[in-house]
Amino acid sequence: MVTKNVTTQVTTQVASQLTTAKVTQMLAQSAGKALMQKQQAVAKQQVKQQLQASLAKSPQLAQQPAQLKKLQQQAIARVKRQQQQRLMPQVKKQAAATAATLTGQVATTTTKLHALPTNYQYQFAPMFLNLGAYLGIMLMSLVLTLMFMSARHVIGKWSALLAVQLNGFIGVLVAPLVTLGTLRCLISFSSSAFWQLFGVQVLFGLAVFEFTLAIAFLCGGLPSMILQLPLLVSQVVASGAIIPRPALNGFYRWLSTHTPMPQGVYSTFNALYGGANSGYTSALWWLISLSLLAVILIGWLGYRSTKTNPLSRLVPFTAGN
Repeated sequence: MVTKNVTTQVTTQVASQLTTAKVTQMLAQSAGKALMQKQQAVAKQQVKQQLQASLAKSPQLAQQPAQLKKLQQQAIARVKRQQQQRLMPQVKKQAAATAATLTGQVATTTTKLHALPTNYQYQFAPMFLNLGAYLGIMLMSLVLTLMFMSARHVIGKWSALLAVQLNGFIGVLVAPLVTLGTLRCLISFSSSAFWQLFGVQVLFGLAVFEFTLAIAFLCGGLPSMILQLPLLVSQVVASGAIIPRPALNGFYRWLSTHTPMPQGVYSTFNALYGGANSGYTSALWWLISLSLLAVILIGWLGYRSTKTNPLSRLVPFTAGN
């Protein structure tokens, strides 16, 4: 819809510009020069006839070159003025007709890079698939953070962190099988598209898990929801599924290149309907690497206390578990 509206606006603007007074004046000047050139022979003949008539009335003018030259210049100026008065309406009419012809020739050809179906189930599939996956993985990272805060007092900080990472990886592998299986029941796509989507969703899931886990570690579990939920909503806006990325303001455009949700939406869209994923894949790998590094640094620098707190007791962990 946005593409169609932009195409219509551009076509209308181009067509209106071709009929402006400036363009019409330019065409009038061009047409006027052409007509004046055609009338030069007629003008010369008229000047010659007028001079002959003047000499017939006053033969002594032949003996006065200066006076004769002055009469010739006056005759030329008078003939030019008469021609301009007679030709201007004709020139304006021709210029307007030419401008109208140019407007009628304005046509557009739209080349679509993606064959997107008209059904809304297909159009909204990339956004809702990634939105559901993001929300589920975010909640998983929050629960695993609470388990880490409890388990580190029993099995050690680094063992608990490794367990969190392994559980998160298993969840990221299992989640796409459920979400894509459900999506396959709602819309139709090929088996090759399914496995391409599976790879995209696993990579997207890893990025989301490490990204949300870093925020959860930084804020101590549950308090991170104050930041996580507004960030999720902002990513939905920045994902390009509602408003195209070029139409976003500076904040959302920055967010669309530094958070996982927009990369997942664009990658899913390209996997379903065609397109290259190299740039979005690279962005997801960078997010995974930087977020994992942030998790390790936060776990190393923080969580040094050996005393439990109310948040670490929300999900109790014992050696028998």
